[in-house]
Amino acid sequence: MLDQLDRQIVCSLQLDGRASWGRIAEVLEVPERTVARRGLRLLGDKTLRMHAVPSTSTSPEDAELLVRLVCDHGTTLDVAKTLARNPNAYYVGVTSGSSDVYVTVYARGRGQTGALAERLIGARGVRHATAHTMLRLFTDASQWQAGALTDEQATGLRRPLIVGPKPSLDALDHELMQLLGQDARASAATLSAQLSASHTTVRRRLQSLFDTQVIRAQATIDLALLGMPVETVIWLDIHASRLEDAGKQLARERAVRFAIATTGPSNLVAMAAFADLDALYTFLTGTVGALPGLLGSGVTPILRVIKRGGGTLVPTSSVG
Repeated sequence: MLDQLDRQIVCSLQLDGRASWGRIAEVLEVPERTVARRGLRLLGDKTLRMHAVPSTSTSPEDAELLVRLVCDHGTTLDVAKTLARNPNAYYVGVTSGSSDVYVTVYARGRGQTGALAERLIGARGVRHATAHTMLRLFTDASQWQAGALTDEQATGLRRPLIVGPKPSLDALDHELMQLLGQDARASAATLSAQLSASHTTVRRRLQSLFDTQVIRAQATIDLALLGMPVETVIWLDIHASRLEDAGKQLARERAVRFAIATTGPSNLVAMAAFADLDALYTFLTGTVGALPGLLGSGVTPILRVIKRGGGTLVPTSSVG
């Protein structure tokens, strides 16, 4: 597990992946040189990776799918690695319980949704697949930090959201998004050198893309290093009249990284992380048990994360 200051730096980047070392140092009240040295070490040895990912929806025709896969015996890891190479897959985890692999997929445009679902279901080694479509987002990883920051520190680091229509994207925006997918902290100077655009233009486009959350910087790290090795997907059946209340209540919990209303028999789905199984048990019997309109619940433990936030945590170049 990382020490306290390293965890604070990681949590700072979970809230704003493009925050300067100076801004993080000011909030943490630590010398900037110390923060920069530690942050660059975490990034340099790949303990922490920063990827820019599209927001959950940039168009009314976009869709987010949660997919549970049952695999043929002995193929689970190969299936997970194959799916992780799909650029539309933003989370891939090997699970236990009634399914073997859990995948979060973003479909860009109405025509892509069916094609992606068919590709997942038809993947080699997949015996059965169940897909759920997101209806409403209550919270996601862009608003979550692993608990190393105080509420005041977290407030000081969250990037303010500019409410309004998303900007129209052109070829330069898409080129920037592709490069930021490899390094979300790349500077305007570095990016302008790779593109046929001025430093000023690139800086202005970066600010627009991130401020309007067309894209967001996603910190990818093994949560065990942050003291939260127990990851789960929690499937909840909530009475329709209480779904909004239950979703908002669940989203306020510190352990919850992601909570959405979805289609299917489980109409509220959350991803959560815990220090140990006892903390998970307390959460299930206390927090989950007290949700308004609760009709039923289920838990899918994540045994191994293959891909998180668009960044792979294990090699996927070869299967087998």
